[in-house]
Amino acid sequence: MEVDGLSYLNNTIVELTKCAFFGTFPCSPFYIKGSEGNKIMPRQTTFAKQGEVEPQWRHVDAQGQTLGRMATTIATHLMGKHRPEWTPHVLTGDFVVVTNAEKVQMTGKKIEQKTQLVYSGYPGGLKAHKYSDMIEAHPERIIEQAVRRMLPKTKLGRDMFRRLKVYSGDTHPHTNQKPEALAC
Repeated sequence: MEVDGLSYLNNTIVELTKCAFFGTFPCSPFYIKGSEGNKIMPRQTTFAKQGEVEPQWRHVDAQGQTLGRMATTIATHLMGKHRPEWTPHVLTGDFVVVTNAEKVQMTGKKIEQKTQLVYSGYPGGLKAHKYSDMIEAHPERIIEQAVRRMLPKTKLGRDMFRRLKVYSGDTHPHTNQKPEALAC
């Protein structure tokens, strides 16, 4: 590269006119060859294609975990945002298996005071279920609802949610997939 401005500018214009398409990175005014001929690294985003990213299986033990903090970690792994190749329109997330759903914790007095409202659509059809009753009857639903509300409300979000497997006991039927432990 020469130092005087005129020859430097002429070389740059020659390099720019060799480009076939204006707007791609090599045609931008900042694309300049170095003295050894090596080029500046392009600033391009790589997008994963469907089926390119192999999902992994993760295991979360909910015993003693705080519900909201655990749900954010699970939702992040279901969406695939922990991966560098995350792409917004492709399913890049992992499968997540949650065990011991009945032993999940909530801060404060939420177990006794928090309710889930269910409305049937008819007059007088509003029901309130306490979380303490839900943990006894269906402990899986508390974790499922917390995670579902953190996922996108689209077809892709529904596909992400199908990769969540929640069980109330210590055991799960996915031992053949060899899930790795996920720290929440």
